[in-house]
Amino acid sequence: MPDTLPRLESVCGPPARPPAAVLVLHGGRARSTESGERTRLAYLRMLPFARMLARDGLAVHVLRYRFRGWNAPARDALLDAQWATGELARRHPGLPVVLLGHSMGGRAALGATAAPNVTAVCALAPWLDETDPVAQLTVRFCEPYEVIDGGNDETADVKMTMPADIAHKYWRGEYNFAVGLAKGQVKAKGPINKILKLVPITKPLFPLYKEMTDRRNGASASA
Repeated sequence: MPDTLPRLESVCGPPARPPAAVLVLHGGRARSTESGERTRLAYLRMLPFARMLARDGLAVHVLRYRFRGWNAPARDALLDAQWATGELARRHPGLPVVLLGHSMGGRAALGATAAPNVTAVCALAPWLDETDPVAQLTVRFCEPYEVIDGGNDETADVKMTMPADIAHKYWRGEYNFAVGLAKGQVKAKGPINKILKLVPITKPLFPLYKEMTDRRNGASASA
């Protein structure tokens, strides 16, 4: 009977009362539609980490991807990782989840941090490029105005997710936000009336961001 992928494989059996769950994400290739096999080095490389964590009483699961490759723009490994965080929420309700990924798996781990049950990420030598989000910010557009680095505030009215290169263009005033939403390049969650107010609210910040990045790039060029 052929494997059904993606699939979570428990390491050393699930403990009775684990304090946390760990999702292990192995590496892969930039492009490949070959299935995720246990015999591949990328999979085997992560097993010692998984077994060590399982011996400490954690509920450890290794993800078997549908495909060996990342396969942009589909980002198959990320889709599988997002599925896996949901599956862990079903198997371990209320349990915090730590993501442990290497190379392509590190990239998938960093992309799957928005899941509400994910509390920590360890990305070993993650394979990233300019399309990957590299930061989380919470911006408060009311008194007191505040930008929180690393924020992932569950009470935020609107949440936006976009690749880093698109975020850079947006804050420079060089990106059409409505088109990005329509094309799916920008993901937004929240009341539609508040989502549509984002551009006029943030527009006064565009010149400040552009000046800041131009100054930084100029300093880098002269260094």
